[in-house]
Parts: sequence; C-alpha cells; structure tokens
Amino acid sequence: MSTQPKTSDLHTRLAELQQKRQREEEERKWVEECLRQEAEAEAELLRQIAAEEERERQEAEAAERERVAEEARRLEEEERQRREAEHRAEAVRQVQAPASPMRVNNGSGDGSGDDEDAEEETEKKKGKGKETEKGKEKEKNGWMIVGGSGRCLACRKEDTECRINLVEIEKWRKNTEKGKVYKKAPPATSCQRCMETRRKPCILLATEECQQKMGQSGKPTKPSVAPSASSGGKRPLEVAVMSLK
Repeated sequence: MSTQPKTSDLHTRLAELQQKRQREEEERKWVEECLRQEAEAEAELLRQIAAEEERERQEAEAAERERVAEEARRLEEEERQRREAEHRAEAVRQVQAPASPMRVNNGSGDGSGDDEDAEEETEKKKGKGKETEKGKEKEKNGWMIVGGSGRCLACRKEDTECRINLVEIEKWRKNTEKGKVYKKAPPATSCQRCMETRRKPCILLATEECQQKMGQSGKPTKPSVAPSASSGGKRPLEVAVMSLK
C-alpha cells in the first residue's frame, strides 16, 4: 500500500498555507494602518501643542507690554499730580504772603514823581467803584465771593458761585503758623455752598496748605515771603475775590 499523500491532500495543505499567509498579510496591513493613524494623531497633538504654546507666548508678551504701558501711564500721572501739587502749594504761598508795600516804578530818571502821582490819582478814581463792588461781595459774617482758581474744585467743576469766609481762613492760617495743631478743619473754612448744600468739606486754594499741615506738630512756621515787585503787589486771592461769578 502506498504511503505517499494523495494529490488532494497536498492541495488542501497548500490552500491552508495560502489562507494563513493571506490572514497574516491582512493583519500586517491592519497593524501598519493603526500605526499610521497613531502617528498622524501624535503629529496633530504636537501641532496643537506648538500652536497653544505660541498663543500663550503672544498673550504673555501682550500682557507684559500692557503692564509696561500701564506703569508708564501711572508714572506720568504721578508726575502730573506732583507738578499740580507744587503749583497749588506755590499758589497758596503767594495767597498767604502779605502784600508787598513796594511800588514798581517803570520810569527812570526825571518824571518818576509824576508817574507816582498819576498812579495815586488813578487809584483814587477807582476807589469808589471798588468800594461799591466790595459792598456787594461782603456780608456781615465776613463771607466773600471768589472767582477763578480761588474757588473750590466742586464750584469750579459745576461753574457755580463760591463764597468763602476770609476772616475764619486767615484766623486758621495764623494759628497754624503759630504752631497750633488742628485735627480737622475749623468751622466756616469750607465754601458756603459745600457746607450748606453739599454738606461736605472742601479744599480751597487759600486753605490747602493748612489742610496739609493738619495733625502735624512742630515749631511755628514763618510767614511766607512777600511776592516780588513783578507781581504788582497783589495777592492772587485778592484778584480771585474781585472775579465775581
């Protein structure tokens, strides 16, 4: 009896080997496709990460630029406020300085006496008008109308009449110069409108220096120096008082 496998068996084995190889080939292709998809997903994630990092970097740079610009604006505002404070302090010193007794003589040589006589005559002619105007401004309790920068901030902002009590303000200033310490502003040292209508204290050009010295103890302060002859011997507060609103 022959032991050689039949032809049909050989064909069967060949078919099985072919099917096995085909399955392995399909599995290999499937694995390669999975690897390709995973590689693409990984590349997409890397692209998204790079884009997000770039966006965060740009946002950080923009925030830093904004911070630097804000710091510059803050420094400019502080410098502006400092200059304004110095200007107000200088104005207050000029307001509180006594009027200069000196008279400016614009002429030279002969004829100076004539110029002085002419100035005195002009002042006499203006005297009656000034007295009438002051009579309208003054009341029995010492309140007077001021204009221009002599008004408080609220009256300047609302463009309203600003009445101040020069008697009480002058008393406060003199007591402060003598060394008296105030913990709060004395009565009647705000403008009449802020006290009666707004019911809030205000800072006037004539009281700003006294406000700054409140609560500070020390030696009596010396009176401010008189304004120079170029100012015409007039105090800024006197000029503001003459500007009626």
